[in-house]
Amino acid sequence: MSGIALGLVDNQFIHGEIGLRWCSATDSELVIIVDDALSTDKLRQGLMDMQIIDTITARYYSIERAITKLPLINQKDKNSLVIFDSIDDLVKVVEAGVDLNNIVISSLPIKNGKKRINHSVALTDEEIASLLAIEKSGTPVFINSDPDLEPTPLDKFI
Repeated sequence: MSGIALGLVDNQFIHGEIGLRWCSATDSELVIIVDDALSTDKLRQGLMDMQIIDTITARYYSIERAITKLPLINQKDKNSLVIFDSIDDLVKVVEAGVDLNNIVISSLPIKNGKKRINHSVALTDEEIASLLAIEKSGTPVFINSDPDLEPTPLDKFI
């Protein structure tokens, strides 16, 4: 069984809500951000590190490194919250065989060609199809922008 508590899609990466509320709700002491550009940007990493409390560790992985390292996280490790910037990055990691246990779509902005799902999430038809395929393979997918509320299954919005 993986030590990954949750795969979270939030285009804002780390912010106060992640550092306090999502980590608390998932009992996570490790936050792993999966993003190719951010994995090499030490300045942005430092700014994000300031958003989380000292008892939580942040790591920054490229997609390739996430595919290699995430399967090695196990129950002996700290519970981990894995954050993705986009559905595309999430899909690449899941299709490579990484088990995330649960996935929550928390924040994806409204842009041209996207359908508004709720107040903080907008998805394209392709993203919806990808998420439904992930769900069909056995990984539950939820929409939830507030960790204190019960997550809503994706199919309730579709």
